[in-house]
Amino acid sequence: MNLKIKTIKNLYLSILTILFILIFMTPYLIREGISVFSEELIEAAALIFLSAAGYLAHSFYQKELKSHQQKLEEAFNYIGAINVQIGQIKAVFDDVPKYPENKNDLKDILKGLIDKVLGIVNADWTLFRVIEISSGRTLTEYSRARGKAVLLKHEISNKDLLDDVSLDNCTVIKSRQKNLDIKVYCVIPVKSISKNQKILIKAIVNDLGMFYLIFSSVYYQKNHKKK
Repeated sequence: MNLKIKTIKNLYLSILTILFILIFMTPYLIREGISVFSEELIEAAALIFLSAAGYLAHSFYQKELKSHQQKLEEAFNYIGAINVQIGQIKAVFDDVPKYPENKNDLKDILKGLIDKVLGIVNADWTLFRVIEISSGRTLTEYSRARGKAVLLKHEISNKDLLDDVSLDNCTVIKSRQKNLDIKVYCVIPVKSISKNQKILIKAIVNDLGMFYLIFSSVYYQKNHKKK
């Protein structure tokens, strides 16, 4: 991109130099009037033409320069947004002091992650649900509402979630792992969210799936040993 801007700049300066030379040499190039037009009129017309050409060259250069500057700003903004996303995703792990070993640990993690979702999206409530794919049953669920907002979780069926049925006025984000028998869903009562918000929440949902697998493995082993 920098090479293209430099090329356009050099081309503009070259054209400008040639135009200034032509403007300066116009009176010497035109010695006699042509046809019924006087020498002064021809000189004036030539100067107007060359000035207009210089203006067009300048306008084109400024337009191209502005376009590339805008693309550069967009690139920097995108890099900044990515850095913010990386920082927030990293914070998901940093805020978890240990992997869940019991139901209370899992509940604390669910609460922390759902608070992060509510911090990302301005929604009345949020719902996490972990579903066993083979049976369609709910393995665990956690929800949180702001103030007096009503959570309509009874209207959200596992079958609709597993079948990717669209929910009215809701955005559903699910975990991406396809080789597991569980699927984690996050339901938010908003029609749409931004791309950056979706990336962050999907990372949280995927992390929740990992935490739940660790919990179910440790929980099963502990209870199995007791028997």
